[in-house]
Amino acid sequence: FNEKQLQANVEIYLQIEEAIKGIEKRIQEAGLVQKLEALKNEISLNTIKIENVETDYNRKNKDYTRYLNALKNEREEFQNSVEEILNEKVKINITFSF
Repeated sequence: FNEKQLQANVEIYLQIEEAIKGIEKRIQEAGLVQKLEALKNEISLNTIKIENVETDYNRKNKDYTRYLNALKNEREEFQNSVEEILNEKVKINITFSF
């Protein structure tokens, strides 16, 4: 055996092995980068969904408050009308069940 040739072949093998490990590492990192981007996109989508839910909630809360105030006003008007007609105070209680 030619020891110099064998040593050169071992060095070439080690260099190739190191290059392969480097390429494998870059492939793994690239996969992680893709996963990171996918997670960022998912976070963005979920943030938009949360904002939409908050907007819907606020709108429905305003609608509920407006309807409740209208109902209170109508109740007050009805109580006053009944009082004028019957000459008797009437108190109407409104109950909501959900």
